[in-house]
Amino acid sequence: MSNQKVVVVTGSSSGIGRETSLLLARKGFQTFATMRNLSKSSVIDTVAEKEGLPLHVVKLDVNDDNSVTTAIQQILSKVGRIDVLINCCPPLSSIKHQVSSSFLARSHI
Repeated sequence: MSNQKVVVVTGSSSGIGRETSLLLARKGFQTFATMRNLSKSSVIDTVAEKEGLPLHVVKLDVNDDNSVTTAIQQILSKVGRIDVLINCCPPLSSIKHQVSSSFLARSHI
């Protein structure tokens, strides 16, 4: 497993979420840019590919518990851990529940 820190950023389809994801990937973080609508990923996908960034787009809707669970499982199966979670989209209800009752509650952040 890589020593790169693994970051998950919600709301990455535009605005602050997208720019945060790109900035972290440019700084060398293994970045998972999440969004509920993958059809909005073309800008971030294009930039990441052009610059060779360690950035992956994952479908995640913070208002859907199943979506949150699926995204977390997908990320964990790919890299084995999540070091940092940055929420750039309200509300936080589903993802907050997952964080408090799942993997981050057991980690040393």
